[in-house]
Amino acid sequence: MIPLAIALPSGRVARLVAFAQDGAACCLLATADAEGRVTRFALGAADTASLRAELDALESISKVELAAELRRVRSDLAAKLKIAKSPRAFNTLPRRAEVEAAVQGMLSRAEAAGKAAMIAEVGAPGEYAASFTPVAAARWLAQAAFWITDVLADDLLGEAQRILVKGLKNGTATGELMRELWEAFVPYLGGEVGGKVVSAHRLETIVRTNTTTAYNHGRLTAALDPKLARFVDGVRYSAILDERTTEVCKLLHGKVFLTPAGAKQHGGGDQTAALEALLPPRHFNCRSIIHAKVVGSPIQPEDIITDFEIERAKELSGAGFMQR
Repeated sequence: MIPLAIALPSGRVARLVAFAQDGAACCLLATADAEGRVTRFALGAADTASLRAELDALESISKVELAAELRRVRSDLAAKLKIAKSPRAFNTLPRRAEVEAAVQGMLSRAEAAGKAAMIAEVGAPGEYAASFTPVAAARWLAQAAFWITDVLADDLLGEAQRILVKGLKNGTATGELMRELWEAFVPYLGGEVGGKVVSAHRLETIVRTNTTTAYNHGRLTAALDPKLARFVDGVRYSAILDERTTEVCKLLHGKVFLTPAGAKQHGGGDQTAALEALLPPRHFNCRSIIHAKVVGSPIQPEDIITDFEIERAKELSGAGFMQR
């Protein structure tokens, strides 16, 4: 650490910005007392590796919680399957309220973590975090949790109905019905099928995609909050570039969407509506994150996203990802 001596006018707040070689910003907000000595500061850094590590940790917690609930759902469905005489026995997902609560917990944790990380990244004082009244965000979280649970319920109940109808038609033994139900849960819980170990790939996709959605939603909510927006000139899209990177994320990587403050500074229009439409994830298992371009950080003209690139990114986005 390099020690700094800072002198400020009495009672004034100074916002200092330093830039790393990769363009990431470190922001220091310092407040001076009556004698001009710094009494408080907040430090934030756009550390992509740390943000992705946080996402990984959030995903791990949610996978454990959701898997535990789905095991209980499997047990309840198995009990029903032993005595059911009609597919109508599987019209409602057992433990639906508990599954939905686990989904909402996943989304709420990620949204709150994303918001807190963006506040730190912008370098805003702690009281800004408490100033939010996220009514719209709470509504979005509830709707998203309901929709995700519906998708899970439709898939699992459909499998249970299929197994029962087939069993009734063919007189399948109860043990065989239980094996088929077990295999129907393997994409969610992992296990062995036909002598091969299968990962819980469907659960992993649900958790990763929706954790990324909520995390970036929280980051955008913070960046556009009126009390922080004056510190943000733009929002940069950051993808992981490797052999798995999709065309849409390659196109958007490094592109900056101007905020109202940035539009005044750099010319052009406010691009926050386009950012909301193209907020990551852009496809299933997307690993992209948004970053703030704080006031005073360099924005090259060629990095500002164009109308053509916006429309092309919409065309390249995964099916269903423009209707969220």
